[in-house]
Amino acid sequence: MTMDTPAGQGPKRVVIFDDDPVCRALHRAVVEECVPGVVVVEADEGIRGMAAVMKHTPDLVLADLALPNIDGRRVVRELKAMPKVCHIPILVISSVRLGAIDVHPMQQGVFLVTKPVARDDLKSMIMQCLSVKRVVPGFEPSILRGEIYCVFDQQAMAFALGTDWRCQLEVLGLFVALADERLRVLDQVRLMRLPHFESRTEVHGMLGSARVVGANRLSYRLAALVRAIEEDDLMLIELYALEAKDALEAAVAAVRGHMDSISREASVEILDRIRARQDDPGKRIGEV
Repeated sequence: MTMDTPAGQGPKRVVIFDDDPVCRALHRAVVEECVPGVVVVEADEGIRGMAAVMKHTPDLVLADLALPNIDGRRVVRELKAMPKVCHIPILVISSVRLGAIDVHPMQQGVFLVTKPVARDDLKSMIMQCLSVKRVVPGFEPSILRGEIYCVFDQQAMAFALGTDWRCQLEVLGLFVALADERLRVLDQVRLMRLPHFESRTEVHGMLGSARVVGANRLSYRLAALVRAIEEDDLMLIELYALEAKDALEAAVAAVRGHMDSISREASVEILDRIRARQDDPGKRIGEV
């Protein structure tokens, strides 16, 4: 069994972020005592921890607030803003005063305790978090089914473009044709080679077209990238620009496949219209 197995299948999985190796070891021991056979992934800072959560979609996250490179409050906000992982309960264990995290803790599945915490109390909190139903009030159930986070949502595309295959082919074709240039722009954004104003403008443009064609995973990554640019967070700019590049490449591949399908269906439709016109020469093709 690999760590990429979807959450809810196989053993429980927990990601622990803490820059203190002693605290990580303690938290691992308590988790393993609570949940026999659990798979634990550790991270010593926030960026690696967020990447581990995105990769492994664990059943629980244990996070410190005082993290190197990125504040733990920001980690919680970012994870709760990501549709793929927003449903995962987060247990914040910190010696830092908790303060505002900008999410409603219990509603959003964020549990807060202050170090030092008694071992039995920590075990109870871990078991409580693992028993939380993985639903986040305020989000549509379709997000939890993975539809909103899919690479290419044909229903969203049809909602924006309509069902006329000519319009779909024209707009989707333009999206594909612009992909190479947009990948280069994302590289420039990632490497900080554009002024922030220009980066934000470029990414906003990509975000609009991603939403129009139903490239939902790309939309979420670009939205996160816009926030990182606005907050001048260089590490998150690099992270989200890389994720946006991957999402763009995946979206282009999916859109190409859909365009091929449209073209095949359109060819059949045109042939049917031509045959119908041959049967009744008085009708124009568009009237059939």
